[in-house]
Amino acid sequence: MLKVDNTSKLKDVMEFKDGAYYKFVCLVRAKDYKENSDEQVLHCMEKQEILVKDWLVDTPERLAGTLPDMLKFTELFKCRLYMCTDRKSVLKTLKTMRDTVQNYLDPFLGNPNANCSVRAVKKVASSASNMDESSDKGGRKWLFDVDTKDEEVLKMVEEYCGSSYESTFETKSGYHVVAKRNFDAHRWVELEYNNVELKENAMVLVAMG
Repeated sequence: MLKVDNTSKLKDVMEFKDGAYYKFVCLVRAKDYKENSDEQVLHCMEKQEILVKDWLVDTPERLAGTLPDMLKFTELFKCRLYMCTDRKSVLKTLKTMRDTVQNYLDPFLGNPNANCSVRAVKKVASSASNMDESSDKGGRKWLFDVDTKDEEVLKMVEEYCGSSYESTFETKSGYHVVAKRNFDAHRWVELEYNNVELKENAMVLVAMG
């Protein structure tokens, strides 16, 4: 049973095109088990969150085929399913991967005793697809993280986005408001709302187990 299910909102914020994709991740977050530690699925929580699995989705058909599995993982591990609001460019991701690999290799040049962890191999693709540099120029979004259930605050954020507003996703303690990144939203930080944070290249909550 999902505690939060925003899958019906995906159609509002996703626009597929050739040479681009969207990234989904399942994360177990330690803060979700503070009150009920007995329900925690993974007990080796060395970090505040653990990546369970990720998916790269480039077509509506692939989304339809993989979304059921994403939700099964979300329920099984009692975790959170997120999607990066920025649409990612395959070409930019490959270039970022190349640069990331080069950064790992540089210490080895002229140093036969240099050592590199196997974790570096695992991190290359994952980190490259997360970076802002891999985002498709026409597919970038603003995300307003509203950390309150106050409907008045939510309405104010949605109205602030104007015609760029796309959709509102429910979260555990508030909302994620997604808008096209075709306007300067930084003026929001000048407004006195401490429970609303403006984010770029951010993860929107799709579901929560």
